[in-house]
Amino acid sequence: MAYTLSERHKHIQQPPEQPPQQPGLNLGTLASLFFVAGLVSLVTAWIFSFETERVYATKAQPNNSGVFTEAGPITVRKFNEAYHIELEAYIGEMQWSFIEGEVLNASKQSLFSFGEELWHETGYDEGHWREQNNAFNMDITFPNPGTYYIRFSSESSQLPRNVKIKITKRLGSSLPHFWFGITLIIIGILLNEVRNRTISRVVGSLLED
Repeated sequence: MAYTLSERHKHIQQPPEQPPQQPGLNLGTLASLFFVAGLVSLVTAWIFSFETERVYATKAQPNNSGVFTEAGPITVRKFNEAYHIELEAYIGEMQWSFIEGEVLNASKQSLFSFGEELWHETGYDEGHWREQNNAFNMDITFPNPGTYYIRFSSESSQLPRNVKIKITKRLGSSLPHFWFGITLIIIGILLNEVRNRTISRVVGSLLED
């Protein structure tokens, strides 16, 4: 078939018709939604970590049996109230102490316990060095309203001294919101990688080099 010059030009320049695109899932938008939801959850966790009331504060010394104080009564008025515990103690050089907090109900029956090992080490290795862990923080949640006590005791190579304890009430439990937010952000990163293949391109360029 013969064409004139203008017709041949139009025939060459005209792009082929594209098939209509089918609506599908936009991974970029979905990844952005997961990012935003994750950030909202992290902000919620931060807000819930605010202190609303200091319920107990003391400085104590352990007795011969290792028990150094019993905090309480702590009056819990709502379900799943969250409390934050801060504990600091003096641990002598080359000594350790496992501090345990035992949560008791109004009848002084044990419900659950928590704890952490504190220690203080020194030595010489191309110079003098010192490492220690003399404090810990703990968040606990009381599932039901009621009256509670927390008995603090120590199992140690040498009993700690100058034990400082502070218990404060929090606006809410922040840990579920924190981990939920981290999970959503990780999902958003994975979806963004599936869409852009960023890691695949970087690995491919490294292999080519």
